[in-house]
Amino acid sequence: MWAARASGMLSHRCMAEAGRTMLRSSAMLWQTPSHRRRSTLAASFDTPPRTTLRCPPTAHFGWTTLHTPAELQALAHETITQGNVLLGKMLAQPAGSIRILEILDDLSDLLCRVADPATYIRQLNPNPEMQDAAMYISQTIGTFIEELNTHTPLYLAVKSVRDDPDFATRTDEERRTTIQLLHDFEKSGVSLPEDDQRKVVALCEDIQQLEFEFESRMLDVGTTRSLDGRPGSSMLRITPSNVTRVLPMVSSADDRLQIHHAAFVAPPEHLSTLQALLATRYSLARVVGFESFAEKELAHNMVSSPEQVQYFLRELSSGLQPRIEKEVSTLRGAQQSDGSGHVDGKLWAHDRPYYAHLIRQSEKDLCERGQDSTCSEYFSVGRCFEGINMVTKAVFGVTLRLGETNPGELWHPSVRKLVVEHEDEGELGVIYCDMYARDRKSDGPAHYSILNGREVRDEQGMAVGYQAPVVVLTCSFQPPQGSTPSLLSLPEVETLFHEMGHALHSMFGRTKFQAVAGTRCPLDFVELPSQLFETYARDFRVVSQFAAHYQTGKSIPEDVFRAAVEEERRFVALATVDSMIQSMTDQLFHSTDPLSRPTTDTLLKVQAEFNPLDFADTPLHVRYSHLCGYASAYYSYLWCQALASMIWTKCFRDDPLSRRSGDLLRKEVLSHGNARDPWEMVEGLLGYRPTVDEVVEGAISHWNDKDYDSR
Repeated sequence: MWAARASGMLSHRCMAEAGRTMLRSSAMLWQTPSHRRRSTLAASFDTPPRTTLRCPPTAHFGWTTLHTPAELQALAHETITQGNVLLGKMLAQPAGSIRILEILDDLSDLLCRVADPATYIRQLNPNPEMQDAAMYISQTIGTFIEELNTHTPLYLAVKSVRDDPDFATRTDEERRTTIQLLHDFEKSGVSLPEDDQRKVVALCEDIQQLEFEFESRMLDVGTTRSLDGRPGSSMLRITPSNVTRVLPMVSSADDRLQIHHAAFVAPPEHLSTLQALLATRYSLARVVGFESFAEKELAHNMVSSPEQVQYFLRELSSGLQPRIEKEVSTLRGAQQSDGSGHVDGKLWAHDRPYYAHLIRQSEKDLCERGQDSTCSEYFSVGRCFEGINMVTKAVFGVTLRLGETNPGELWHPSVRKLVVEHEDEGELGVIYCDMYARDRKSDGPAHYSILNGREVRDEQGMAVGYQAPVVVLTCSFQPPQGSTPSLLSLPEVETLFHEMGHALHSMFGRTKFQAVAGTRCPLDFVELPSQLFETYARDFRVVSQFAAHYQTGKSIPEDVFRAAVEEERRFVALATVDSMIQSMTDQLFHSTDPLSRPTTDTLLKVQAEFNPLDFADTPLHVRYSHLCGYASAYYSYLWCQALASMIWTKCFRDDPLSRRSGDLLRKEVLSHGNARDPWEMVEGLLGYRPTVDEVVEGAISHWNDKDYDSR
């Protein structure tokens, strides 16, 4: 629903012959050149940013009058005042009038214009006072939204649209949006007695506050210690974000265990906050008539019940067992050769980074052909944006152009503005790219909606234009230093392409209502375009067209790229196990009464079922950030990865730059947002509607196909 989806956005959220050097698309034939010059687009990202801005550092997106926390807080109250005016206007419409939906969407747009940027500011603005002010906006607007969710006259007005005799003549989008609105009103308890409605609003406020607390306390997870635990040794802050990079340097099995524990040390109140958050969500679900929070959240997803999600995860685990066993055997071989394992002979999950590193070091010929450090020299951030631009131009007829900025528009010197232009349709939207790490910036990659696409209508409801979408892409790559650009590992390249897939989903959306625009669709569908676009970063036919050495301009050798892909895939099944553990833990957290057992016990139960390695009783879930943005839906990454694999094979595998397939993807998927049933969109690309078992088969084929990622 417009309100429920807006509320969800407040806590955004956010994976032909091999190796031929000639790439044939439906419109052109390209040959890989031996050297490449750097474009203006690449140079912009690869050059160290200016040290000063021409505008106040607290301004955002051209909000030139909003420089202080007080001004941000005032904006929240002004927005609610305007929202109540629109609410009165909507309720004055004749019963059954389509203007009810149109004005309701005006209200949704008004709220999201403030709430969505506030989410970004809260996560990424360097000024703590601005972060606090943005949190105030999120809470204030969030409370207003929850009150609207239980507003009976509003619900009855929307219901009158559905009950109108002319409803069958409405467009598919208008009918679907109406039905979704009613479902979401009912899911929010609009039919409950007033006392229970007030309870729902209070519970939603509590959930929002607990989510804020859980997210903020994740920054405190970790410990400062030495790698060997000896006095006088150099100290290092060990966190969940860097522990897998630290462990390969530690030869002592006991030290590795201690470092693993240290990375997940959290304040005692952190787990208490999580327990309270889960309990409050459970209470909310029960009040509005669901058995669990997962049942409530999954009701209108592609996978529409906790039982279906758990079936998908267990079938996926079963299908991957042969590859999992092979990868475990490889690790055991390294453990036996090294002789530094635990005296009990166990192979611990936290030892995997160390033994994987030993294997890389032992295969000297593979290292000489170019491992990640060598491969990264061909993937500067700027070159990757060149590649993205090349793909979007070939596949969609879209160019990424550096845009001019006005005073007050950028919040950091390293931010770049890209204008997305279609060869026939003109400007589609704007993408702000905040690519580099800095103090007080969240370290996770993300896509933030700032302004959603929608029809612009006059007072009579006549369409007079289209509101172009605006989004922010954020990553935390190391910034350029002097003449050395930011160089990305292959997984980081995939991350950048993944986030750009989200941005394109937003850019191509052309819906009447902003409440269903772009990425405002079920979480187990929203990751599909991003997972599909990520595949371009693993296809040598595409990569060879843009990856070039940052010093010489020489194109990436095929063997260097294939070595990097091979290394990334070496333990892909065990990496998938990690995702399955997080997904199942998320399901169990939200499918039962959370007070029935401690959260760590639930995690250990899932580990025992899915993890083939021995595992410590470390509370890994203290850093499960998806428990806020993707509660009950973390399985979506695995689900969409499988669907993306099936679609890539059908539409792009033989010709990754096919304009025909790109136009089909846009027509069947990217333009609709949530204005069309996700299953219908998938069927439009595949030609059939797959069962859950067929999606599982698609996932297994994805990880077992040796040539898939590097053709």
